[in-house]
Amino acid sequence: MMRAALDARLQVRRIVAAGEGLKRRLRAAQQSWRRWDGFAYEFFDDKAQDAFMAEHFPALHPLYAALPLPVMKADIWRYAVLYVRGGIYADTDTVCRASPRPWIRGGAALSVLPEPRCNFMCQWVMAAPAGSPLLGAVLDMIEQRLRALRGPVRPHHFRENPHLIHDLTGPAVFTDALRAWLRAHHLPALPHVTDYNRINSCIMRLHPLHFHTSHVVHLYHGKRGWKKEKRQFAQG
Repeated sequence: MMRAALDARLQVRRIVAAGEGLKRRLRAAQQSWRRWDGFAYEFFDDKAQDAFMAEHFPALHPLYAALPLPVMKADIWRYAVLYVRGGIYADTDTVCRASPRPWIRGGAALSVLPEPRCNFMCQWVMAAPAGSPLLGAVLDMIEQRLRALRGPVRPHHFRENPHLIHDLTGPAVFTDALRAWLRAHHLPALPHVTDYNRINSCIMRLHPLHFHTSHVVHLYHGKRGWKKEKRQFAQG
C-alpha cells in the first residue's frame, strides 16, 4: 500500500480565513485523492511536519526551523517525507483526476512531471520509494545552499535575489539537484526538462505534459499567500 502524503500547510494555515467557495474546493481536492482504493491518505499539519524533521533530519532541522517563510519549510518537508517513508506527495490544492497508480508503476527512484510553462521539474506532485537517491541529492543540495548563507535567511537576501525561494528550497534547487545527480552517474545533462523522458524510467519516470489536465490539476490557491509573505519579509 502506498502513502499519499498530502501537504497540510495550505489547509491548516489558511482555511480558517478562506471563503466558503475556497473551502469547498479544497475539500473536493482532498477527497479526489481519498476516493482511490489501495492508498492510505495521510495529513500533516505544521506541528507534525516540524516534529518529523526533528526526528529524522536532526542536522538539517535547525536550518529548517530557522526559515522565515512557511512555504520554504513545506518545500523541504515534501522531499523529506518521501525520502523517509516513500509514497505519493501532492499539495493540498491538487486535484487527482485519474488513478494514482501510474505514479508508482515501474519502481522508478522518482516519478515526476515537467512544469508546463517553465524549465523546472514539478514538485507539487511527485512519487518516490523510501530512500530515493534522487531525493537524497535534493536534500543535500538544499542543506549546502542554506549553509552557504552562513546564517539565517535575512530580508536583504530576498531583495538581492527575487527568486530566492525557488533557488533555496523550491523547483529550481529541486531541478538542479536532479540534473547534478544524473550527471554524476554518467547520464546526460539535457537542455530542457521535457527531454528527460529519454532517461531510463527505472531511474526517473517523467510523465507527459498532458498529465497536468488528464491526471492532476493544481489550483494554485497558496501562491498569492506565500508571495505576500515574501514581500512583507523582504521589506523588514
